[in-house]
Amino acid sequence: FEMDNMTEALLRSLKRNGTDYSDIFIRGPETECVARLVLDRFSGTLYSSSPHVFAEIEDYVHRGYRMPEAIEAVAFPEEHREPEGLPMREAAE
Repeated sequence: FEMDNMTEALLRSLKRNGTDYSDIFIRGPETECVARLVLDRFSGTLYSSSPHVFAEIEDYVHRGYRMPEAIEAVAFPEEHREPEGLPMREAAE
């Protein structure tokens, strides 16, 4: 899309703070603005574009977890307990 100098400066000012928040640029027919996107941990994991997070979720799914439980296990590792009947997660090397 076409950008003037002000829009380009606005885009360059956007920041991300780990998984806490991301600044986002919203452009409509009559307006442009910057907003801050803050997600809960489950949603942040669900919508993550991190290859590491995706691999962790896939690992749980391949071990028999349903997708929502796999996402929850990755989002809340400190609260996660292995369901009965599933293999125990291997310790990190």
